[in-house]
Amino acid sequence: AAQPVAGDAHVGAGAAGLDDAPVPDVHRHVPDRVPVEDEVTRLQVAARDAARGGVLVATSLVLPYLEVLRPSLVGFVAADRMLHRPEWRAAERALSLIRTVGMATRALLLVETAEPNHPAVRAAAATRLRQFYAHELEVRAQLGYPPFRSLVALDVAARTEAAATDVAARLARDAT
Repeated sequence: AAQPVAGDAHVGAGAAGLDDAPVPDVHRHVPDRVPVEDEVTRLQVAARDAARGGVLVATSLVLPYLEVLRPSLVGFVAADRMLHRPEWRAAERALSLIRTVGMATRALLLVETAEPNHPAVRAAAATRLRQFYAHELEVRAQLGYPPFRSLVALDVAARTEAAATDVAARLARDAT
């Protein structure tokens, strides 16, 4: 199994930093919406050109088309953003996405991270997930997250911020 490796690359450069990548050609496709049919064709052309020595830079919106694009290398740029989202399942979701892309494409995966020893990054490189989930369960037990407790998320909307704050405070008080 592959092992995470920390290199001398510019950590956290993000997709914008790839424009200066030391490769012959950078093909950029960074939409803010799902590609339509003619854009998928352009994506295929860009991927073919990238296979000749270039790089296709794209957002997660092209994930459904990776099987068609058949990349030989998939990079997760600034993976720390996925790992450290303010959401209790962030590490598990990042691991799931990385492994799903790897299995769907059979491509070599490159994960840019400042934390190559993060449990999710190490699990993505491993063939077994038992150690990752043991660690996750330990953390969730300490923090009182599911499956050890139930969580409820409520969205409070009102005409004014003060009214919403008041309703939220009453709901919190009544819940305890």
